Amino acid sequence: MTGAEAERSQRTQVRDTLVNGAVIPGLVKFGNILGSRSQRVAAYTQDEWSPTKQWSVYAGVRYERIETRADATGVLPETRNVSQVTSPLLHVLWKPEAFPKDQVRLSLTRSYRSPNLNDLIARPSINATYPDGPNYQTHADRAGNPDLKPELATGADLSLEHWLPTGGIISGTAFVRDIKSLIRNQVMLETVSWDASQRWVSRPRNMEGARTMGLEFEFKARMDELWEDAPAELQLMLLRFNVAVFDSQVKGIPGANNRLDQQPRGSVNFGIDHRWKALGQNFGSGFNASYVPGTNVQQTETLRREESDRRVFDAYLSWSSGAVRDGINWRLSMANLIPREATSSSEGIDLVNHRLTESWSRNRTFRVISLRADMRF
Repeated sequence: MTGAEAERSQRTQVRDTLVNGAVIPGLVKFGNILGSRSQRVAAYTQDEWSPTKQWSVYAGVRYERIETRADATGVLPETRNVSQVTSPLLHVLWKPEAFPKDQVRLSLTRSYRSPNLNDLIARPSINATYPDGPNYQTHADRAGNPDLKPELATGADLSLEHWLPTGGIISGTAFVRDIKSLIRNQVMLETVSWDASQRWVSRPRNMEGARTMGLEFEFKARMDELWEDAPAELQLMLLRFNVAVFDSQVKGIPGANNRLDQQPRGSVNFGIDHRWKALGQNFGSGFNASYVPGTNVQQTETLRREESDRRVFDAYLSWSSGAVRDGINWRLSMANLIPREATSSSEGIDLVNHRLTESWSRNRTFRVISLRADMRF
């Protein structure tokens, strides 16, 4: 299969920056109206074939070019950013002859993530605490970077699936990714055009790269597949279990916690679904528990972020009333049965002025109970 894609978008943004109701003098020359255009063109070809009954191969290549322009406004020149990437991919699937439902899959891929439009626009956002004169490393201005390049990720995935006789499954996946030109905000002291003093500015910049890897295991089976002498009432109970472990390392950032942002160290999920014959064929219930450990990430040499762990418990009841064809299906869902506060903290160090800035946040979570009714006509 061969194809092509084209996309064009246009946007206008109006922004005013005020401090105590007054416009910051240094920003007047940048204007407050910004127009931008984005154009994406892609072409791809891919094919799939099966040399034997047990083997199948899927291969392809995709070329994509993205051009982004921001109109000139005030003293800012027109911003133009062009990125183009060729992304090959290869998937190989093997099904053992003795177990035709089982499969082993190997994937080699290359993907990319282009910068966001706001990351490319150089118009600054001034820190409100220190709007003029020198500022501190922990109270930096923010601005975009027109020279950003897209992130490139080259990776390999290996997955195995084994199907049990009554429909249960045991699967495992391992992956590794090598990321080049990783985009991350960095704070540097700059000579700026909006103030006579040098100021600390946070801009997205391309770093050397990062490497991430992970392992995932999933298990799903009925009780009678695990326990031959299970009581009749429990034989159809479905058990679900999933565990994942992730790790990453960002090059150029010292410390043991130089991980990717927003990547947890792992997760654990356990669930049960069951139909209660004694209460009627249509009466069912389920329960799910999930846990994500807390994270501690060294985002830059001077900025660290910590987030608390997350524990969530959900449950449901389902039943039917009336005739089979025109009856009503009911579902009572209870999400986040034991609400817990989600906490996070950030710590910034100003190495020049020897200042430490800390911030904390607490977000309350709530129990959600809902009742849904479905009727067929």
